[in-house]
Amino acid sequence: MNVLIVGCGVYAMGLATLLKKNNSIFMWVHDKELISNLKEQYASLNISYVTDLESTLKEMDCVIIAVSSTYFLDICPFFKNFKKPIYIGTKGMSIDGTFFSELMREIVKHENVYYFAGPTLAKDMLLKGPVGMTLAKNDNNFLANIFSPLVKIDLTDDEIELQIYSIYKNIMAIGAGIIYASFKS
Repeated sequence: MNVLIVGCGVYAMGLATLLKKNNSIFMWVHDKELISNLKEQYASLNISYVTDLESTLKEMDCVIIAVSSTYFLDICPFFKNFKKPIYIGTKGMSIDGTFFSELMREIVKHENVYYFAGPTLAKDMLLKGPVGMTLAKNDNNFLANIFSPLVKIDLTDDEIELQIYSIYKNIMAIGAGIIYASFKS
């Protein structure tokens, strides 16, 4: 299976770590100057790094979006003609209050758009620890089939609720990190 991860941060790398070894993993990197550092730091992951999102999509079986919410709207137009499963792991919403899953469905004009969230931490994924994910909307186990058995996926029918909880979780995590750093220094 050809899996494209859009994004190259720690969360994206954590997701790549947990994909099954029989997948061909591609990772879109917005700046080609980052590729040599990523190859060195994550040499064991056997990732093919790409910078041309549009042409790479033609060969993919699915896409996992793990970019910062700041860049989500910038990448959306590239998926206009992509009709295969799109999994959104980016947390947040557009400035007008539209959730990312709704926004992507408007752009691609199909229902193969899925939103997933934790409870996962990038650090746990990188250490290949067992992790859980919650997937909004049934995808007939497609996502479960591309991840290793270390990933347990639960389903929810409430995509909006999952996205709201994800946003609040990130706010709390950032706040906790700031507090922790202030006590540590």
